[in-house]
Amino acid sequence: MKQGAIGFIPARWGSSRFPGKPLAKIFDKTLIQSTYEAAKTADLEAVVVATDDLRIFEHVRSFGGEVVMTSSNCATGTDRLAEAVLSHPLGQQASIIVNIQGDWPCVCPKGVDAVVQALQEDEGAVMSSGATLLDPKDLNNPHTVKCWIDDKGRATAFSRLPLADGPYKHLGIYCYRRSFLLTYPTLPTTPGQEREDLEQLKALEHGYHIAMAIVGEAGPSVDRPEDIQKVERYKCRQNIYS
Repeated sequence: MKQGAIGFIPARWGSSRFPGKPLAKIFDKTLIQSTYEAAKTADLEAVVVATDDLRIFEHVRSFGGEVVMTSSNCATGTDRLAEAVLSHPLGQQASIIVNIQGDWPCVCPKGVDAVVQALQEDEGAVMSSGATLLDPKDLNNPHTVKCWIDDKGRATAFSRLPLADGPYKHLGIYCYRRSFLLTYPTLPTTPGQEREDLEQLKALEHGYHIAMAIVGEAGPSVDRPEDIQKVERYKCRQNIYS
């Protein structure tokens, strides 16, 4: 067990591209339930959904999940995570906080564990994340975030642009030292963060280090309604029907 590592899944109703996305059905379960159950198979002490919507809150409670309400005024998922950590008893005790994207029902537990391990092993990093090899067909896709990693295993850049030099595909797993997570909301926004709409760039542009874990194949996430079919096809190939 990863001592002190608690997973949180930020989930909000008001996605601009897919309103109500957490309660969209994938086979016989909602997106948030599928993501929660997949995250529970990682080597974490607990998993908690953080939401600003009563419909999501009640749904998570209905399938027996841990959930906490947060303010609707959180500017980013990281801000929501920090608020949840302060308000939930498990978050108050944890030394490491894992942020698992609520639209990733194909969470790879080994990938989550690798991201936690990357932070534990890099004392100079305040957070960690995951990446996998980039499929060339995704190079020009602005919804695919690219990542560059140095020889110390730390991120040097993230971008949605089709830049060259063999980047990796960034995965939506973040792991924070609790002290930095509570510092993050106090940091001013940065040009790259605003230009790319990528929260991790704020940490990089303020001079913090992000350790990276390279993981194997990562299943699809849900950004738009049409992505539901991609996830169901992926699950069928894995012989998973829930």
